[in-house]
Amino acid sequence: MRTVKLLGCACLTLFALSISVSRAENPVSVPADKVIAAMGLKQGRWHTVLKWEDLTIKATDPAAAPPAGAAEMQKKIGTTFETDDCIGSSLAANGDLILPGIGIGGDCLNTIQIGGGHISLLSSCGTPQRGYKAVVNFNGSHTPTMMTGVADVNASVRGVDTTTKLSLVASYAGDCR
Repeated sequence: MRTVKLLGCACLTLFALSISVSRAENPVSVPADKVIAAMGLKQGRWHTVLKWEDLTIKATDPAAAPPAGAAEMQKKIGTTFETDDCIGSSLAANGDLILPGIGIGGDCLNTIQIGGGHISLLSSCGTPQRGYKAVVNFNGSHTPTMMTGVADVNASVRGVDTTTKLSLVASYAGDCR
């Protein structure tokens, strides 16, 4: 099973952020390997602060039970966590798309639009037949040294559905170490 690292956590959940984002006036579809160049992001280390805005876990299959840690996960709402990512000029060596606070597996199907300082990313990973399905919808604003956004993440793993909402604020922090 392939995991989706989104907004700094290795998981199969999707996030929706509370920052309001305006849409690009003339977005252009961009292949994953051209995203960083199209956004004009400065290469190097990026520091990201993410806030858990909402988290819902429910069993959709009567035979499935929510994970044992579901109650603990609910306690994360309102808290923040931080990540540091090394942003290069293209995809990671393993084919993953790495953006500040966001990592999308190379085997995921992506629709990406960039324009006017905005990015819209829709990523679909896995299939119910493979035992999991995750859909990430990220909308954000960016400059060469800053990025903010909203991510909606919906995942289904073996009869348990998870919806997560996170806010993201990232900034360029220097050279990769």
